[in-house]
Amino acid sequence: MRILLLTVFGSLLISLAFSQDTPKTMLKVSARLVPTNGAPNSFANPGPSFDVHIPIFHVSGEAKKNLDALEFGSELQFFTGNGAKQSPGEIINGKATDRYDATVSGSKLTLWTDAKSKKPVRVSLITGTQTQTIEYLAYEDNLPFDPSLFRPPTGIAMQEPK
Repeated sequence: MRILLLTVFGSLLISLAFSQDTPKTMLKVSARLVPTNGAPNSFANPGPSFDVHIPIFHVSGEAKKNLDALEFGSELQFFTGNGAKQSPGEIINGKATDRYDATVSGSKLTLWTDAKSKKPVRVSLITGTQTQTIEYLAYEDNLPFDPSLFRPPTGIAMQEPK
């Protein structure tokens, strides 16, 4: 299980009810179920594949197909798979980083990872004059599965659709 605490900066916010002022916690257990801060913001694919995809950035047009593959939990794999150039990164929040730069479908992407752990610290997308940036406030992975995190909050009744 992986837990991410994120905050969003930029002119366009991703479509997970993020605000610039409130960090969002995201839990990911494989690609099957991804709740975020309780049932009202939870994501579960109704089937038949039951796969859940959570692209990091909201994009449209022709770039959507390629950039939707950049998902939470597979950031570094996306960048290395798209030929990103690695270089020493800036100091972010007092930590040394590695920087990965790539261009995908005409959009410039940058990923900063912690130089020691290789966990994402920040990711940015520049398309034309628009910039979207996600900063990871926490990134914990290889955690034991905790089913209580996937239960609806007290007072919320879940019903099957008719």
